[in-house]
Amino acid sequence: MFQLSTRLNYQPQRADVPLMIGTWGARTAALAGRIADEVKIGGTANPRVVGVMRDRIGSPDVRIVVGAVTVVDSDGVKARALARTEVAKRTR
Repeated sequence: MFQLSTRLNYQPQRADVPLMIGTWGARTAALAGRIADEVKIGGTANPRVVGVMRDRIGSPDVRIVVGAVTVVDSDGVKARALARTEVAKRTR
């Protein structure tokens, strides 16, 4: 582990900053289960993924944060079509 020899110019609000790791992978989830406070699962519409990730994380103490599928485009029809495609990929 590295150390910095600098100091903040203000008093931190808290000494321990929570660590969130974003992953879908089994090995990173297992690592997060040992070192993280939270795991972020991005872009899912399938609630079964939470159970799969809980098993991969291996710790009931690590919180799971789930993000929704988000698509932005100036063409609303195109955005909705792409969103449907992305959701379909994640609900199988």
